[in-house]
Amino acid sequence: ELLDGLVPGLPRQTQAAIVTRADGIPLYAIEMVRMLVSRGQIRLEDGEYHLAGDLAEVAIPESLQALIAARLDALDPPARRLLQGAAVLGQTFTGSALGAVSGLDEGRLGTGLAALSAHELIRRDVDPASRSAGGFAFVQGLVRDVGYRMLSKRDRRGLHLAAGRHFASTGDPDVVGMIASHLLAAYRLTPPGA
Repeated sequence: ELLDGLVPGLPRQTQAAIVTRADGIPLYAIEMVRMLVSRGQIRLEDGEYHLAGDLAEVAIPESLQALIAARLDALDPPARRLLQGAAVLGQTFTGSALGAVSGLDEGRLGTGLAALSAHELIRRDVDPASRSAGGFAFVQGLVRDVGYRMLSKRDRRGLHLAAGRHFASTGDPDVVGMIASHLLAAYRLTPPGA
């Protein structure tokens, strides 16, 4: 029913394969549709999804994590690096923090954020209680987790250090805990030695 509502006309064979692999997890079906959109096999028009090609032979990833990893792998390298930088910052983040961690200027940062939003990986954070209200949030915590795990330990360490430096530079005493958590994460990712 969820797939019928999302993508009217989805071939029954494709629908059955997705439902079987989803194993009762609606998020799997939603992420699968998002992947097909990013591949151009489904298009979004006027708020509705429509078939844009033959879906009789669609590769169905084994797990939800594999599905999300496939979506992230399909991003162009700069967008993927930007998403991974955001993953280090947390489930919610501000554009200024991401700019500091990624080293991108405001124009390229805005373009990258728009691309990630168009791929339905992040969204504007409108929660007034959130520290990053007006910033951004991952659409799903699992998207953030997979993006974070795709980073090498060395890259994670560097991004955590950059995040710690950024938050320390704000002079805001309310971010001491965030600074500490990033520095501790960097320490834990440091190879043993002098």
